Amino acid sequence: MQPIAEVRIPSDFSKIGSLPNGSIGFGGHPKGISAVLGYETSESLSVHKKGGQPASFFLSVFKAKDAIGCQYLHGYQLELQDYRLHAVFPGTGELFAFGKEDRHQFYLIRIDKPDVVLSGMFRNIDRIEFESILSTIVIK
Repeated sequence: MQPIAEVRIPSDFSKIGSLPNGSIGFGGHPKGISAVLGYETSESLSVHKKGGQPASFFLSVFKAKDAIGCQYLHGYQLELQDYRLHAVFPGTGELFAFGKEDRHQFYLIRIDKPDVVLSGMFRNIDRIEFESILSTIVIK
C-alpha cells in the first residue's frame, strides 16, 4: 500500500463497496450522504493524456497550464460552482476542492508521489460538513 493521506469521513454508512475503477463507494447513510474515495493513476489518465503523471496532469488542470488542462477544467464547470478552495501543504502537495449545493469534490496532489492523486466526492452534505471533512486530511 502506498500511503497518500488520512481523511476522516462521517460514520453510519451501512453500505461500503468497491467500484470498477478501484474506488470505494459509501452509501446507506441515515442522512442520505454518499461518498466515493478513489485515486487517479497514469492508467486512468491515459484516455486524456498518454504518458502523463497524475500529479502534473491535475496541476495543469487546476492551474490551467495548457490546452488539455483548460479543456478538462471547463468540463468541471468551475465557473458554475458555489465555491472553489485551494490549499498548499508546504513542501508536500496541494488540495483543490469545489462544490455546488450538496455535491462536493476534492483532489489531493502529492508532489513527492506524482504517480497517484487522491480524489473524493460527497453528496447530500452541506459545505460546512464537507470543509470539516477536508480539515481532517493529514498527509502521510
